[in-house]
Amino acid sequence: MPVSMQQFEKEVTLLKEVAKKNPVDVQPLPPVVHNEKKGLFGVKNAHAELIELINMIYEEGFKYDDGTVAIPFGILFQCYSVINNRVVGLLGKARKYGFVYFEGEMLYQVKDDHKPIMLMKPIEVIRKELSGIN
Repeated sequence: MPVSMQQFEKEVTLLKEVAKKNPVDVQPLPPVVHNEKKGLFGVKNAHAELIELINMIYEEGFKYDDGTVAIPFGILFQCYSVINNRVVGLLGKARKYGFVYFEGEMLYQVKDDHKPIMLMKPIEVIRKELSGIN
């Protein structure tokens, strides 16, 4: 169900407040070890996918005067699923490392299309933290 831009901005404002009151436990990024494997992908590939997701949120998201960048899950899913169908898992990983914030444990296509996903740090900071990994 599409929502108006006013409703989305209201949800982003509420999400900012929730994020301040209920910070997630942020874990440090694991070091990149070139011979280490994590499933079918090495850690290096996982970091590359994270930066690709973060860049997509920044490029396609709505930018606010206070530096906040947010995108509705439905738009992100449409844009990113063309590239990779693992968008929900990557969002969870990005939240685990403190790069993004969204409400709930899991996001579901259609049901959560209107929910905002917000970058928690300026894009330059995120890129710096992930630099040298790609």
